[in-house]
Amino acid sequence: MGQAGGLWVTRLQEGAVVKDREHLPVNDAQRVAGVIAQQLVRLGAGKRSLAARVVHYHHKESGRIFRFVTNNTKWSPTTVARIYRQRWDIEMLFKRIKQNYPCATFWETRPTPSRSRSGALSSLICW
Repeated sequence: MGQAGGLWVTRLQEGAVVKDREHLPVNDAQRVAGVIAQQLVRLGAGKRSLAARVVHYHHKESGRIFRFVTNNTKWSPTTVARIYRQRWDIEMLFKRIKQNYPCATFWETRPTPSRSRSGALSSLICW
């Protein structure tokens, strides 16, 4: 996805192969917001490794520390954490929709005009 120009944010899994390249500064406002550290890294090993940035974030409400990884080096570390939170909220929404409104797989290849808006959402949540 990154090679095609897409931007992504996810959590760094335990046991991931990470090679530090450079530690990046964190300002006072970012620290107050929960950012502990950020660094440029290489994920993986050998030819399949890729450049990324890791943001270490302390979630004040739960007390948990998260490590977010992204291929975007321009967003602030607080933006990275916020985007992951929004991504998580969207995943939970789809999970609730799938649990409460089960449906069959959509096989239609050409959406009709009356179904184009609802069909797009249904196609995403029903498989």
